[in-house]
Amino acid sequence: MRRLLLVSVLLPVLALVPSAGAGSSQERKLTFEVMSFVRIAQPFDIKPKGKENRGDYIKLRSLLVSIGPIFNVSKKNVAVGWDNSTLVYLNEKGKARLRGKAVLRGQGTILYRGVMKDLPGGKSSVPIVDGSGKFRGAKGVLIIGPGQLKAKNTFQLRLPGAITA
Repeated sequence: MRRLLLVSVLLPVLALVPSAGAGSSQERKLTFEVMSFVRIAQPFDIKPKGKENRGDYIKLRSLLVSIGPIFNVSKKNVAVGWDNSTLVYLNEKGKARLRGKAVLRGQGTILYRGVMKDLPGGKSSVPIVDGSGKFRGAKGVLIIGPGQLKAKNTFQLRLPGAITA
């Protein structure tokens, strides 16, 4: 009798708990591009001065501008956010680590961090490790185009999302 009572109490409760298949999440992919204009570049040069070496770093602050329709902006050249980052040189050959946060107005933030990898065409990439707002749990890669003060940034994101029927 006790087992029957226990089963009759637990079955309705277990029916409310989602199974591994039901309600599991799948990734959504999102790719968008913005133009990045460096507004502040503050270098910190340690000895030997005047050349890139291990430990040198640059603090950067950039304005992110639309280059096409993005989120709720349909015009080009409209400020959609900014980013703050720190570039740290790992050796004399220019290998560097980048850590930063892109803030996109009304959308959320995207955090990126890691050793920069060189890509063809003078581009570089850095891993996207997390986000907030609409980008919560984001993973992926940030591709930074060539250029010192102006570069096209491509955000390739994988976002967690529920399966919808």
